[in-house]
Amino acid sequence: MKNYVSIIIPVYNMEKYLYECLESVFNQTYKNIEVIIVNDGSNDNSEYIIEEFLKRYKNIIYIKQENSGLSIARNNGLKHVKGKFVMFLDSDDYLEINCIELLYKKAFETNCDMVIMGHRKVYENNIKPSEIYCVKYIDDRKVYTGKYVSDMILKSDIQGYSCDKLIKTSKLKKTKLYYEPNRYIEDLYPIFKLIYSCEKICFINKPLYNYRQLKTSISHKKTEKLIEDYAYANDKVLKYLNKKNSFEKDNIIHFRYEFFRTIIGMMNEYNNKKYRIYKMFKDKGLKKYEPTIKEIFKCNSIKLTSKIDIILWKLRIYNILMPELIRFKKYIECVFFRAGDKESIYG
Repeated sequence: MKNYVSIIIPVYNMEKYLYECLESVFNQTYKNIEVIIVNDGSNDNSEYIIEEFLKRYKNIIYIKQENSGLSIARNNGLKHVKGKFVMFLDSDDYLEINCIELLYKKAFETNCDMVIMGHRKVYENNIKPSEIYCVKYIDDRKVYTGKYVSDMILKSDIQGYSCDKLIKTSKLKKTKLYYEPNRYIEDLYPIFKLIYSCEKICFINKPLYNYRQLKTSISHKKTEKLIEDYAYANDKVLKYLNKKNSFEKDNIIHFRYEFFRTIIGMMNEYNNKKYRIYKMFKDKGLKKYEPTIKEIFKCNSIKLTSKIDIILWKLRIYNILMPELIRFKKYIECVFFRAGDKESIYG
């Protein structure tokens, strides 16, 4: 297997951002790369941009397919990997100029199966300032086990994204990484399983990957599909946890709580759909993810104000009391901030 990094870039109608994405790859300080571009049936000018880069660079593998979705595009890209390491890059995102150099150096020096980097959320049209996300409480000079990092996902200390990771190809093939087609949240389960299988994982707590946050409208149908697929991904992870039987109960409760909290958040964000979402929550068997009050209060990793959210939901008065809840949260925050303990509530 050749000692270079394979970068898989699925493309679908991203003419506005694709040039910047590809430029960020070919301008890397680390040049020993293989770029696998998968055109997922784009009908805009994406192909013209790709052809321009094909004329300029010889280290591109170009795959064209009918529009089949992100999962199939990634799976097809994986079939052509020849590098020692793999990373994924979405075609609306871009890398810092020294991203691959730092990742490869860390992987080479530590012989890790995976290197996880920090990232930056960049908002379209600068509607809000960019936000930097690096892993709290992690020493990036140390090496961690896959089990330890899996627990971090359960506690939402890190996310199960595909794109903020450099992965050893041999490990990826051994675990048979596969993205299930026609699903949102398509990477949560396969990435969780991959991380658990890793013997050694290390971190670079610098924002080397830039996630572009695009504003999209969410229809009723799409909202329901998103919730269904989120539940499906969570269910696969929970079944995997039960099979392995090696995770702390608190962390599993926290994982269920995060799904539950997301549903509440969607009800607030998409206010006109909240009753439809609530009905779906009851009708589609999603109540099994709802933690009991006893579980909530016994779980030390769930913050106090988050516990209040859950209790109000369970009393079915969350939306009625939402304005008062916000004021109460601000009061709690002020009290604990003055007491020097704000970090213990919000993490």
